[in-house]
Amino acid sequence: MDGRCAYLNNAMTSFPKRVQAVDAFLAEVHALPVAARHEAGAAVQSTKEHIAAHLAVDPHEVFLVSDATLALNIAVHGLVGPGTTVAVDNRAHNAVLRAITGRGARLLEVPVYDRDERVDGGAVAALLADAPPAVCLTHVSNVTGTVYDVGPLVADLKAAGSVVIIDASQAAGVVPLAPVAGADVVVFPAHKHLHGLPGAAALVTRRPLAPLVFGGTGTRSASTVTDEPGRLFTEVGTGNPMAAAALGAVVTDLDQRLVVRDQKLSTLVARLRLGLDEIPGVRSLPRGPSPFESGIVSVAPQHGDPELTWAPRLARAGVVVRGGLHCSPSVHRQLDLPLGSVRLSLSGYTTEDEVDLALERIAELAGALDAIA
Repeated sequence: MDGRCAYLNNAMTSFPKRVQAVDAFLAEVHALPVAARHEAGAAVQSTKEHIAAHLAVDPHEVFLVSDATLALNIAVHGLVGPGTTVAVDNRAHNAVLRAITGRGARLLEVPVYDRDERVDGGAVAALLADAPPAVCLTHVSNVTGTVYDVGPLVADLKAAGSVVIIDASQAAGVVPLAPVAGADVVVFPAHKHLHGLPGAAALVTRRPLAPLVFGGTGTRSASTVTDEPGRLFTEVGTGNPMAAAALGAVVTDLDQRLVVRDQKLSTLVARLRLGLDEIPGVRSLPRGPSPFESGIVSVAPQHGDPELTWAPRLARAGVVVRGGLHCSPSVHRQLDLPLGSVRLSLSGYTTEDEVDLALERIAELAGALDAIA
């Protein structure tokens, strides 16, 4: 190893973090606790207002929780009961799938996308005809990197009477959120493509949600009931104003950054995919067409286990990627990849040198594994 390093695991968590996020976090850390300040809750309220502007909702429809997994669980538990049918597309993350089954709801996986990431019109027509009580859609695949044009489907599903949840975990920061603004619930975290910090995620809801966690709210303390009638959702317990302030700092200029980052990201991903196509022993997974770039590229190696062989050996060679099923089993099952794939996820901070190093190390490892196969 020559000391060079490439971090290509931004779909798990981004690196580096944005300076604005760190500065906002530290400013809140060194400030008096919110209960002692006349502007108590200002950072949280400001963050909600910025998020609300991007999704064309009222700030009162925006809630901040610790992470996207919790937000998805709150949405599922708050909207559906045991035995209720909840449909998902065949790109859903385990945070969605397990929240549904954990609720005791009936999970219905719909093959919205085929092996080539094209929309299956028949499956969509059947979904609209059935109009299940709730549907959860993926905005960006965390495996293939495909950016799905879900806006029209959201509108059609709502017109058919379904409640629609959008998992935008891999979208916020690289894809405009306006197309999913009409959904009943939209969820995304701060620490992925926004390059914010862990500890904050947005839960945007247009519908009342039954509480999942019960506790103190700072109001109506004489009551044993957590949720207040008429409220969409109730945030309980000790909040995280530091993480909220950091999230607010990275969503303030979201639209401006998207244009610049997407141009650079598209160039880098094209360089990566072209290089991967020239390496024997690895095959890039299909991508659907989109005017936007997510930065995610996954490959299926001919030899070796993506999780147990490829990821650790590449890490020792200075290239940080992720191997396995990526908590998204459906797409791997459809592509006949029981061991998963090797995922490289770039960001606007990724450099050409990092891409070239990854291609060099992947070619070396593919050749070494082929030689002993």
